[in-house]
Amino acid sequence: MRLYFRVPDEAFGLLYTDTDLKYLQVGPRTIPSDRSGAALVNFRGPQGTYSTILLSEVLDGSFQKGVFKDKIVLVGGWTADVRNRLSVPGALTPFGWMPSVEFHANALETLLNERYIRHGSFEVFCDVAWIFIFGLGLCLLLRMPSVFRGLATGSILYLTFLANVYIGFTYFDRWFNVVAPSSVLLMNWGMFLLIHFPHPAKKTVEGK
Repeated sequence: MRLYFRVPDEAFGLLYTDTDLKYLQVGPRTIPSDRSGAALVNFRGPQGTYSTILLSEVLDGSFQKGVFKDKIVLVGGWTADVRNRLSVPGALTPFGWMPSVEFHANALETLLNERYIRHGSFEVFCDVAWIFIFGLGLCLLLRMPSVFRGLATGSILYLTFLANVYIGFTYFDRWFNVVAPSSVLLMNWGMFLLIHFPHPAKKTVEGK
């Protein structure tokens, strides 16, 4: 990427604090990272999104002319060799892995288009807020005499939460925690049902 944008050595660097790495600077581009210096890859699509050309086609000249013009070309294998593949989210491929060259293509496009997936202070605040809302929801659910009304209220809250997560990730490249708030709400639902559903009466036998 430094060669592609012709970034001089003095315009490349890392910003550290006393405890962690903040971001990577490549010319005018600032690449955010977590404390360990890692960044999330914003995948363009499932496996096979990028066009591939066989090395044999390049060698015998049978590929389409001009296909490499003004392009960044990545060269790599396309086999199931365990040394040549990386684990990816299951929705991207039915096998749970992707050839490393295609993974690097997605990582490179994330950097070139600056479509970074963010999970910073704002996202953490939203995660905690949803956990608080779902936790407070227990108090509201327990006050509802109707089981149907309680479940409907919880369902509306959860659908609102999922919509916010989907919109934030799809349109704003923000990653919100789904597991923790969902777990809190499911526990509240379970407690609500245990309290409100009728329990079978215990039969007692009195002896004389």
